[in-house]
Amino acid sequence: MPQVIHGIPFNDEDARQTKTAKQLLGSHAGVIALSIVAAICQLVVFFVARGVVSDYQQQVGTETGWRSRAGGGGSEFLSLAITMVILIGVPGLVYFFLRQGLQKNSAQILQGICLLDGYCAYCSLLGVLTYIQGILTWNFMSSTTEEYQCQQDGISHPDGTFQKYKDDFNQEKCETTLTAVADIHSVILAVNAIGMIICICNAGICAFATMQANTAHSIVKQGKAFVGTPAVVMMATNPGQPAVIGQPAIVMGQPVIGTPIREPC
Repeated sequence: MPQVIHGIPFNDEDARQTKTAKQLLGSHAGVIALSIVAAICQLVVFFVARGVVSDYQQQVGTETGWRSRAGGGGSEFLSLAITMVILIGVPGLVYFFLRQGLQKNSAQILQGICLLDGYCAYCSLLGVLTYIQGILTWNFMSSTTEEYQCQQDGISHPDGTFQKYKDDFNQEKCETTLTAVADIHSVILAVNAIGMIICICNAGICAFATMQANTAHSIVKQGKAFVGTPAVVMMATNPGQPAVIGQPAIVMGQPVIGTPIREPC
């Protein structure tokens, strides 16, 4: 009797096949769940820190630097939208194709899933580095809030230099910005730490899914089926007759099953 996993009726003749399918689908479902949490973390960081970071860059950064950032809100929202699509849309799309590959017993699709899972592990490790950079950046910003001195027309830096602005500088806003950076420091560090842990977990899950996708690809290449009737892998034994994979080779009126070939993804 077929075993239903994630709504798909899998053949249960081979326990190894069923286990592979269950672990592979479960891994991808886990990646989707973690990606949703990561997307929420991105939204929290964006909406909590966006205004503070912008003000910090304007009040503490160089005059040329903060002027060049004026009016850049549209690009920030576009970048956020792209991030959301990548974090949630891509894992969901891969999960959809994984289901198709298992239901259709497609070696080509499963091979592609294997490669994508490997790329997922790589990107997750890069994400860990990105969050570490974010933590270091916020630590630096927070450590300097008590060292900067807001004056009437500019900023006194920790090294004793004074940076004067000609216009659009507000001493009260400068002091408020430095206070805001210190206030949200703990929240941003916590969210970045959660994001880093998610990326570490995703890297491990994707690495495991890569191995399972490779196993699933090999199972299909052997002529076995996760769903439906297995494909017969034939091999001719007649010296004068070439071997054909996937087609029956007739020897004395009978098909002869050859040795399955295992290929890495």
